[in-house]
Amino acid sequence: IAANGTRSFVAAFSGNTGSFAAQGGSGTPCNVAGIGATAVMINLTVVTPNAAGYATVYPFGTAQPVASSVNYTAGAIVNNSVIVRIPSPQVASDFTLYTFAQAHFVADIVGVFSPPQATALQCTKVNGTTTTLPAGLSTITADAPACPAGYTRTQVLCEGVDAPAYARVFVGSRTTSGCRWTNESNTARTVSANSQCCRVPGR
Repeated sequence: IAANGTRSFVAAFSGNTGSFAAQGGSGTPCNVAGIGATAVMINLTVVTPNAAGYATVYPFGTAQPVASSVNYTAGAIVNNSVIVRIPSPQVASDFTLYTFAQAHFVADIVGVFSPPQATALQCTKVNGTTTTLPAGLSTITADAPACPAGYTRTQVLCEGVDAPAYARVFVGSRTTSGCRWTNESNTARTVSANSQCCRVPGR
């Protein structure tokens, strides 16, 4: 890039299809998904500038800031990590590079920042140990099992294992941790306190 010159670059492609070949990079999109991306992290390397100076990376279409992204001396090879906001929705380019002195540059994209995205809950049912509920006004209490790591119990499920499980079997109480049954029938029943466990999945 010539002294006191600028050049603009693409950092991400919509739909993760495209090629960096036109700007000296990979012929693939490098799995950098552009949809929703709001910023990229760049490892910017200055290669043998012909004089001392500085370079600045800034969002495409915005005014050049006064701060430098990397400072260099004549003939040096020096780099620095830069986080730069990119336009969203996407436009012709993503970021612009200014250099005070003529120099070669290598810009490696090492990360992409994206806003949170709404995702559906992931839920799983964890069955507790079955318990026999004796006949004739018998009452028992059972705790629901713990959830796997990363999951939170969203519901206690007081269930009967044998059918018809709830013929004159009453759930006396249902709490955040377990169940209490009363059996008024003449037949022993099998019951179980289970947990419905959910989590918000990661990106």
